[in-house]
Amino acid sequence: MNRFIIRVELHGAKSEHYSLLHKKLNAFAVTDVMMDDHGYGYKLPPGEYSYTGTAICKDVLVGVRRIASEVIVPNAVLVTEMNQAQWEGLSFA
Repeated sequence: MNRFIIRVELHGAKSEHYSLLHKKLNAFAVTDVMMDDHGYGYKLPPGEYSYTGTAICKDVLVGVRRIASEVIVPNAVLVTEMNQAQWEGLSFA
């Protein structure tokens, strides 16, 4: 499985835009929760998302950008494939 961290910036958006984005991304298993190696979930900061699956980085970018563009234009999307992540201070989901 491939693991990704995704940052979405909706330029000029209001909170309801991010709520809609969150709902649309969840339908494609893109969530604002990151799982650790022990199965615990951690809430990511606003605008940050996580995806684990068989897709490659480019496909994740194209899919998330399409969804973001359904919510508001202009927007920006950054997708990073990760091998390992470390964090502190995130809340349990």
